[in-house]
Amino acid sequence: MNLQEQIRKVLLQESLKQSLKDQVKEFGYEETAKYVDGLENLAKLAFDNDPFEYLNTIKETFNFVQNDIKGWTLIKDNNGNTLMICIPSIQSVFVNNYLVWKFLWDGFDLNYEDVQDVITKWFEDEYNTSVTVSRGNSAQTQFWGI
Repeated sequence: MNLQEQIRKVLLQESLKQSLKDQVKEFGYEETAKYVDGLENLAKLAFDNDPFEYLNTIKETFNFVQNDIKGWTLIKDNNGNTLMICIPSIQSVFVNNYLVWKFLWDGFDLNYEDVQDVITKWFEDEYNTSVTVSRGNSAQTQFWGI
């Protein structure tokens, strides 16, 4: 393979990667995964099997909502679904089980403790804060009035 072919291949891969990320942002990871034969392939093709890249995509593309009354930071998707709740007063992060945790678990083949470690490290790196990570579900976020 000559240099021109190698460059073309890299550009096509980057274009596919960005296109898949755009699809995840618009339609969600489960819908997008159907077109690339599953969550593991989506993790590989769109995020280079790097869960931190997935979390950074969340950070870059979704809405951060500060709740001044409760002092919480909510990370919501474009449809208003709560993805994560950060509660600094108790140094905790609650992660939506279906919208975030499942993709880290199934797509990146991480176990429960690995998912906790990845999210904990990501929060430490991105926000310079130490947190305890728990998984929550939409019913809990509804109960919390979020």
